[in-house]
Amino acid sequence: MNFGTSCRVNFSGLMKKYDLHMELDDKKARRKIAYLKNETTGIEVIYESTEDAVFLRLSKLANGQFPIYSTLHQSDADISNRFYADDLILLRAPKLRVSPFIGKSSINKILHGYSIALEKCADDVLTGDFSVFAVLSKIVKKRTVIDDN
Repeated sequence: MNFGTSCRVNFSGLMKKYDLHMELDDKKARRKIAYLKNETTGIEVIYESTEDAVFLRLSKLANGQFPIYSTLHQSDADISNRFYADDLILLRAPKLRVSPFIGKSSINKILHGYSIALEKCADDVLTGDFSVFAVLSKIVKKRTVIDDN
């Protein structure tokens, strides 16, 4: 099953429940991204072949669009409008772990794990309530300070 099909299959329940629509950017060999979004919230499902990993970012959309950044630094520095799903999962369900690294697993299995985790942890975000982003921002800032020391 290719990346796009696997995203559609594994996130179909979330797509239906939260009226998410998917666009696929799979033209680059090393990075493929599925963009799932509704009017308020976006999910970027990123497959990095060089890292053999899948990452998910949750974004607060502006006028129904993902935030646009001119540089990678700006993108990484934005800790008010988007976060990795792993931070939300760790905050709300610390025992629920989804490893983004494929290794002996499969993309399909990882995407399935993330879909279950988002179902359990992200209802508010997927319906446009981003109040948890303030808490996540503090966690990421604290982690960044620790990493810099």
